[in-house]
Amino acid sequence: MCPNVLFGIIHMCLNMFQTQSVMHEMVSDMHSQQATVDARIAAIEQQLGNLKEHLGSLPSLLAQEILKNQQDWMEKELMPFTGSSTLPGRLSRQSLSLDDSNSGDSETKLTTMNETQTGQPDLDL
Repeated sequence: MCPNVLFGIIHMCLNMFQTQSVMHEMVSDMHSQQATVDARIAAIEQQLGNLKEHLGSLPSLLAQEILKNQQDWMEKELMPFTGSSTLPGRLSRQSLSLDDSNSGDSETKLTTMNETQTGQPDLDL
């Protein structure tokens, strides 16, 4: 064999080994980065689950806050006329409640002071 041909074969083998080494390093890096990506995806999925739970409870929390604010407003507006925070036939804080017994939907149940005391609905509202 000619020395030039032998030198070319050796050079080609060295290039192939270097290429194989570089490819091995790249595959190893991809595997290590994949573990990091998997951990980040798991953390994001957990945060999304927590967010979904919080959003699910939001309607009932909003309904409670609205009822409370409405009752506070009514007491504030009625106080100058009555001298007390409740009137017979008007809504009282104790008579406001949320009824969650119907398939998870929140609906407002309002009763009056007269209805609470007598058991009869007050038709003067």
